Amino acid sequence: RHWTPSPHQREVLLSRKPLQQGNMPPFIVSVAKWTQADLRKKASREKRLQMITIGYSHYCEFGRFALLVGGVPFDDMACIPGQHVLPTLALRFSGDKPVTSDSTAMTQVGTPPESLSKAERSSRATATPVAVTADGDIVADSWGLAAMSGLAPCDSALKEVLDAKIAVDARHVAYFYFLKRDSLPIFHDMGAAATDSWVWGGLWQLGMKHKLSDILSKAFAVNDVAAKDAAVERLKQAFELIDERYMRKLGSNKYLGGGGGGENPGVG
Repeated sequence: RHWTPSPHQREVLLSRKPLQQGNMPPFIVSVAKWTQADLRKKASREKRLQMITIGYSHYCEFGRFALLVGGVPFDDMACIPGQHVLPTLALRFSGDKPVTSDSTAMTQVGTPPESLSKAERSSRATATPVAVTADGDIVADSWGLAAMSGLAPCDSALKEVLDAKIAVDARHVAYFYFLKRDSLPIFHDMGAAATDSWVWGGLWQLGMKHKLSDILSKAFAVNDVAAKDAAVERLKQAFELIDERYMRKLGSNKYLGGGGGGENPGVG
């Protein structure tokens, strides 16, 4: 069926911040536009939202969940990291005003504060998820997908905790363990399962998985135990804040239980 946004949802979609062309080399943007499929045309032709994701990303999973709960028909172009760059650029720069993600950008662990702004701008240009509706409106990130799907608005303070604290530190800790030598086969299997493209799947198996593992190992400082431990402590504090500010007021149990695993998950 053809999903049509309500006036409020369309207002949400059109309120995204414009992305300045200078944040990404124009040549790369041009290559993306020349080589990638036009998802705007596909969305219009098939009357279905078209979305680009990294298959195992928790940010993308949130967006996917929102669409399913909201009953919004969509096609998911699931990618492995690296595969997503050109399609995402082509879509974000496909309109009169390029659109950036409002979600917290991925940057290298330990990036100096004075360098964060530039790193974040570049990261937001290729951030996933990003989607386009049948009417040609770009949905910039998972929060945009949640809003257009009709999910209840998230308290701004809670959104900040979830997006800029829990999501960032959970990703850091997860990669810290996934990229350890003993766990690398699991990560490599996750990557292989994250794409439907036989070309990219083949490149992944031929050696891209090792190259990307090296890049991510540096980005997430897998040899810096102290940085990982600090991320775990921040996660504990964030969950305690949610328990205190939200869960207990609702008369509910802790947000993630007591950290015992099984039916009692949490940060141990």
